[in-house]
Amino acid sequence: MNLYLFLLRGLMSLSLLFGCYLAHAQLPSVDSLQTLLSETKADSSRARILVDLAHQMVRTDWSRSEEASRYMKEAEGILAGYDYLPTHSIFFLVKGKIERRAYRPQIGKSYLRKGLFLAREHQDEVREGILASELANLYYRNLQAFDSAAFWFRQALALDLARGDSLNIGRDYGDLANLMADTDSLDQSEIYHRLCLAYLPASATHERANSFSNLGIYFYQKGQMDSTARYFIQARRMWEAAGESYYGAVVGMNLSVIFIQLKDFPKAYQYLHLAIPVFDSLGNQSSLAMAYNNLASVVKESGAVDSIRKSTRIHLKALRIREAIGDSAGIATSLNNIGGNYADLKESAQAIPYLKQALAIKRSLGISQGEAQALYNLGLAYQEEGSLSKSRNYFGQSLSRARKLGSPEDMRLAYLGLAESAAAQGRYEEAYTYRLSYETIQDSLVSAEKAAEIQRLNVEYETEKNERLLQEEKQKAEIATLSVSRQRTQIGFLVSALLLGGGLAFLLFQQNRLQHRYRLNEQLIQQQKERLDAVLETQELERERIARDLHDGIGQLLTATRMQVNALGDPVILQKDTAHILPMLDEAIGEVRAISHTMMPLSLEEYGLGVALEEMLNKSLGKGELVYTFEVLGKEVRMEKKAELAVYRIAQELIGNVLKHAGASQVMVQLLFRSGTLSLRVEDNGQGIQEEGSGMGLRNIHDRLKALQGSFSTETNAQEGTTAVINIPL
Repeated sequence: MNLYLFLLRGLMSLSLLFGCYLAHAQLPSVDSLQTLLSETKADSSRARILVDLAHQMVRTDWSRSEEASRYMKEAEGILAGYDYLPTHSIFFLVKGKIERRAYRPQIGKSYLRKGLFLAREHQDEVREGILASELANLYYRNLQAFDSAAFWFRQALALDLARGDSLNIGRDYGDLANLMADTDSLDQSEIYHRLCLAYLPASATHERANSFSNLGIYFYQKGQMDSTARYFIQARRMWEAAGESYYGAVVGMNLSVIFIQLKDFPKAYQYLHLAIPVFDSLGNQSSLAMAYNNLASVVKESGAVDSIRKSTRIHLKALRIREAIGDSAGIATSLNNIGGNYADLKESAQAIPYLKQALAIKRSLGISQGEAQALYNLGLAYQEEGSLSKSRNYFGQSLSRARKLGSPEDMRLAYLGLAESAAAQGRYEEAYTYRLSYETIQDSLVSAEKAAEIQRLNVEYETEKNERLLQEEKQKAEIATLSVSRQRTQIGFLVSALLLGGGLAFLLFQQNRLQHRYRLNEQLIQQQKERLDAVLETQELERERIARDLHDGIGQLLTATRMQVNALGDPVILQKDTAHILPMLDEAIGEVRAISHTMMPLSLEEYGLGVALEEMLNKSLGKGELVYTFEVLGKEVRMEKKAELAVYRIAQELIGNVLKHAGASQVMVQLLFRSGTLSLRVEDNGQGIQEEGSGMGLRNIHDRLKALQGSFSTETNAQEGTTAVINIPL
């Protein structure tokens, strides 16, 4: 069992290629671009070819990244002589992609944002959409900031919908489908996948093949391996028909993972042997190493000593490739696999150095995936060596890491290792406690699907057994009369009916109990919402009363006072004796009006959020040094008064935080209306803020959003400022 889990962990952590959407432009080959570059003299054209050449190099073969960087540097020198070309934005796009691939996502994000805002400044909507999509993928794939990823994917979609670009609309829906799948919104994911295929034109063979591949991934995440294999096979056929052997090989490698899970090892072996020569002939070393990783896992499956040694030799081949191309994460995976093989061979002296190297690299890269497994393997190796204290230490570290990551499978293995280690040291009571923890997690890991499968097999077994017994009884009772046979049949039906009735009664009882609990929970949530609504409504009514009193009371009194002062005696005498009073009264009147308007903005009720927010920003930021931009995206939808007021108050709070804490020179505010959701995004370029700096404000924001069933997320960085996003259902 440990071997099987270890194989799957090695395969799934690296070698199943999820959601590998192509770039937004189909590029010629590296050789074709190099030929074109040698024939081109115009600087502007050379710059674009240099950028495309670098892009294609890092996309197909990361080992040529240094060569690609030289091309990018030459392109940068040319572009410095122009104010703006579309190539400027594409330059930042490729720089961002290179940094993403080099595990430097924060630097990549900076390049992509520069390119995006440059394209927006020059109203280049095509490049803006491409950069928005790439930025979304960085938030999604590299930073796991799913709210930010969804925001930028929808930005790209809005731009492409406005231009009627069906090809990129299809791609955008494909990206959103993958994001929904990774956030466990599988039904929404399937809808987006279908929309992706609906928008993609029939001529977009590459993208349609990729969509079928991603549908396969969708069914993989639902645990439907047969459907996964069917869609992958269809995608592979389309890639090969289009002459794209590389992508056909990639899907073939994914098929090898699926067939390993289906325990069809000959088919997994077959697809890998088809993929490896393709990667080798194309010089794609990264994919070649992945394929060798999968092949080594398939070879090891039998568990025989010769098979494990052959698997180790293949893993060593993958390791040498990864070392040559500088793939640090891949090196860690190969070292861990090799160490695991030596541990299975009970050759701990060989296993320990490999496992320690793998662990050190993972920690240096900040890769948490697989760390608990590596620690567990080290514990096994030291246990085999007889170093029980070291073994216990590594098992304990594995358990701690697994708890932090919330991985029950790794916790299960760590508890098992601790139980065996304690028993070997004679600490039987401790071993018993660890064993109980292991058994508890083991039981919890039996999924509903597996339980249903066990039940189905049990029913089939019982049915078969009953039929066999019935047949034996019939053979022994050949002389029985037809009436007796009928009685038995009637009794059988009666028993079945009783069992069925009892089962239905139990199900109805369970359903009623669950419905009762659900109703109680709903009532509790509704009561909490009503209390929160009452508090917020009381606050707003008090604000409205104070604003009205200021406007109608003090404001009118000050205005009347000014009129009377102005009417006093000789204008010359007035000017001499009371001239200083009038500016003071004017200032007081203006302050009262400003306070009254801030507490209850009239433009919000009359014109809606867009106008009210723009007016608020102009008054708050219009005369200062802080530069702001404000955009309303999509058609504004009016909401209930209290909902619009809540969004307005939240925007006030966020802008207040920027002014008080961020030290920013620029701030961007976006109000986005899309299908079923309103989003407010406030992004500054300041020094980042700590939550402690505006704790009460953040609590107010959360309280208002809770009443509206909304969500709130922030991303802060000392170098790039703070981004705050709220989402509210319309």
